[in-house]
Amino acid sequence: MSGLSLHPVGVCGSRYVFRLADGTERAVTLLALSSRGTLLALFGGDDTWLRQSFPGQVMVVGGRPTPVGIDCLAAARFLAGLCLDAHGRRVTPPRRVVQATWWGQLCAWLARRRRRRANSAPCRRRANSAPCTRRPGDMGRFG
Repeated sequence: MSGLSLHPVGVCGSRYVFRLADGTERAVTLLALSSRGTLLALFGGDDTWLRQSFPGQVMVVGGRPTPVGIDCLAAARFLAGLCLDAHGRRVTPPRRVVQATWWGQLCAWLARRRRRRANSAPCRRRANSAPCTRRPGDMGRFG
């Protein structure tokens, strides 16, 4: 953790609290913490520690591997874990909370929908109606 210019203070509700190098405190949510702009703001615009600790994509430049970006999700989970440790909780932040893009949110919604449908009954029928002839794999009248 050498080179870390901020100090994790703890957790306040669903926000992670950090004390910055200039002495001010900042509280951010995990979703906001996973954005590159918030990470750079917490570190005062200097991303050298983030690039060394959480390299994103690695490209070969001149025959040597060079990190090009920052893995913002891994950095956010690490910093949130530091805040939880400072607060006294020994719980790691959940992986599925951070869905920074609309595509990630859509995929998570579809996965939840599939799980709900798999756990539900094969069909719903009204009381006093004919017995159900639908099997779980049928598409109804459209299949």
